[in-house]
Amino acid sequence: MKRDVFGDSFNKVLIAFVISCCLVVTWLIPVTRLFWDYLDAMTYLTMHHFFLQGEFAQKFWAVMNSRIVDNVSHLLFISLFVVYIFSDKGKFIRERVGQVVFILVAVVLSVLISKGVQHELSNHMSVRRDSPSVVLGHEVALSKVLPGLKNVKDMSSRSFPGDHAMTLMLLCGFIFCFIQKTGFRVMGVVFAMIFMMPRLISGGHWLTDLVMGSLPIAIFALMVWLGVYGLLLKMIDRKRA
Repeated sequence: MKRDVFGDSFNKVLIAFVISCCLVVTWLIPVTRLFWDYLDAMTYLTMHHFFLQGEFAQKFWAVMNSRIVDNVSHLLFISLFVVYIFSDKGKFIRERVGQVVFILVAVVLSVLISKGVQHELSNHMSVRRDSPSVVLGHEVALSKVLPGLKNVKDMSSRSFPGDHAMTLMLLCGFIFCFIQKTGFRVMGVVFAMIFMMPRLISGGHWLTDLVMGSLPIAIFALMVWLGVYGLLLKMIDRKRA
């Protein structure tokens, strides 16, 4: 990442974080919270009904909600980064390897820190939020569609925030900041959208679990790691000087 590109990316992420915080405020204010609650309910009821028509669709989305597919989504992003390393006829391989290693370490640490903070908060306050399938019920319980398939997430008593969605959003954010190519960015968005949909369809997460929880956390983490990366660039420049 070039120095001028880095600065531009950091500024855009900062603006995105401010906007996400403003959205969270509208979710916390009782009057505007009614709008988000209505959108939550309509999103779940519409998607749950529309996408689960027929036995094949139910089996497909049951698989898509399994932990196995969660791992597949991560592997697809890693594959995208590997392609990025060797694109442009193998130029800048060393630099890109360093970037990808930094990104993967940053994502893993972000997930661990997020889970640690959530666990600590749960010891001091109630962070309980029932998922839509618990509150509104469901036409199809995807966890029962394929009895042999384990870890199918279609309900939760702690649905906020969406950890898997946060990881996907963070990976997608790194692609936008580090890879200045439209094709990679489009693929990142497509991957993120495809693999976030299953939880919304099954009732494992509300829409606001993602918009008010996963998104602000991902943007904040991205902003912090871009700051760390900027400091590393300055340290490298000093050593070369």
